[in-house]
Amino acid sequence: MRILYSRRIQSRDKEGVQLDSLVAALRADGHEVLMIGPAYD
Repeated sequence: MRILYSRRIQSRDKEGVQLDSLVAALRADGHEVLMIGPAYD
């Protein structure tokens, strides 16, 4: 599955770490994930 994720998180706090884990899990299952939004600090 191809997933476009529009994120609004700009920092590497708890939410950023949780999002990274979610994306890693989706990619590990074979999904293509494209993230758009502001760059991390």
